[in-house]
Amino acid sequence: SSGKKSHNVSSLEYENGLPSVKVRSVFPYHVMVDKDFTIVQVGKALPDMLLRDYDDLVGLHVGAVLKISKPILAGFDWPILQRLADQKFFLSPVPFDDEKTGARIEAHDVKFKGNLIKTSNGGAMFVLSPDADNITELTRMGLTMSDLPLHSFQRDVVFLGEHIASEVRTAHKLDRLSKKLDREKTLSNTLLESMLPGTVAEKL
Repeated sequence: SSGKKSHNVSSLEYENGLPSVKVRSVFPYHVMVDKDFTIVQVGKALPDMLLRDYDDLVGLHVGAVLKISKPILAGFDWPILQRLADQKFFLSPVPFDDEKTGARIEAHDVKFKGNLIKTSNGGAMFVLSPDADNITELTRMGLTMSDLPLHSFQRDVVFLGEHIASEVRTAHKLDRLSKKLDREKTLSNTLLESMLPGTVAEKL
């Protein structure tokens, strides 16, 4: 009734030459699917972000867990994905009903981006990382810089985003200060003209 499919994961133990447990650690947000788009493995950090247990994710169709928001026309269809394989994929969690309580659960503010890599068993691996451009977006996802995977450039993106934001704040601060100085200069000139003879004020 859950729509889950049993899967023998023994073939994954040395997928691409790495033990399964190592792949889950090195790529903490990845999703590996078989040729039918059934999830056979996910990164160690992904379940918490999706508010699900690891065992609940394995065996589900990936479309019941994640949706592709960009590219717009992308879906979990091999011909389409193969045409878009060189593009960056943006994904977000699919809301779901808790089996015990029946409550609707949605992982707000969580989004991912990454690439698609075909695997030798006819399936694929979505190598994902949290899609955040600054510390604020990371915090909304309940993450810190140390949670970003080492294999991606996401840490550099966040650092750059923070630097740009800081530069913008500094520019705005200088602009406000410049306008304040202009107002004070105008005020002081007005006071001088009112207090001193015109010829003296002009010299000052």
